[in-house]
Amino acid sequence: MAPENHIFVIAVQNHSQWQDISMSHMNIISRYIRSRFQYEVDYSIDIDVQLFEHIGVEIIDALVGTISSWQYTTSHESRSYETRTESQAAIPKGEGDFYYTASYFGEVWLRSTN
Repeated sequence: MAPENHIFVIAVQNHSQWQDISMSHMNIISRYIRSRFQYEVDYSIDIDVQLFEHIGVEIIDALVGTISSWQYTTSHESRSYETRTESQAAIPKGEGDFYYTASYFGEVWLRSTN
C-alpha cells in the first residue's frame, strides 16, 4: 500500500444470510459517513472475497482499485490478472496499488447514505 494511503477498519457482525450482511454493512457505512467519513474518506470497501483464478477487466468497471487483507503480503507477480499482458486489466510493474473487494463505494459519499 502506498505510504499516503491509510486504512480504517470497522468490525461488523456476521449474519447467516448474505442479504442481512449487505444491509448491515450499508447501515454501518451510512452511519460512519454521516459521523466521521464525510470529509475524510475517498473510498470505502467491503473486504470478504479472495480471487484464486484469472479474472477479466469486466469486474473492474470504473474502479481505480480494490483491497483484501490477505493481499498485503503477496507480491505483484502473484496476482495473475494484473500481470497477464493479454488482460485489459494488466497493470505495469511498479505502478498503482492493488486491491480486491466484494463491495466498493466511492465518488460522492452522500449517494451512499440514500
